[in-house]
Amino acid sequence: MKQIVSMIAFVMMVVALSGCSTVQTGENFNNQALFTDDKGVSVAPISHINVRMNGCYVLGFIPLWAGSPENDGDFEMFSNTIKVKNAVGLLTKKSKELGSNRVVDLRSQYTEKPVWILISTFWVSVREVQVSATCTK
Repeated sequence: MKQIVSMIAFVMMVVALSGCSTVQTGENFNNQALFTDDKGVSVAPISHINVRMNGCYVLGFIPLWAGSPENDGDFEMFSNTIKVKNAVGLLTKKSKELGSNRVVDLRSQYTEKPVWILISTFWVSVREVQVSATCTK
C-alpha cells in the first residue's frame, strides 16, 4: 500500500511541476552587433528570447496540465496547448513588449518523453516545446 501511495505522490509531483510556460530573455550583448541586415549594416540586438512550454499527458494524448499560451509562468488544465504556434506567440508578445519590430533566427524544438510509471493502465508523458529568437528594431 505504501508503494502505491508513493507512486501516486510521485506522479502528482511530476504532473504539478511540469506544466508551465517560461519566458527568459538575455540582453547583455557587450555592445556587439550579432548580424547585419539586408544592406550589410550592422544591427544591434535588443534581446535574445527563449520560450519553453511543458505539459503532462495521460496515455500520451489526454492533457492534464499544460503551459499557458497567454502568460509566462501560468498553466492551463485539460488543454492541449503544447504547440509551436503557441510558443511563437509568447515569443513575439515578449518581443513587442521589449520594443522590437523584428525577430530573426527563429528556432524551435518539440519533444515528448514518456514517464514509465505504471499504475495498472495509467502512464504519463511530458511534452515540451522550446522556441528561441533574437529580436531587433
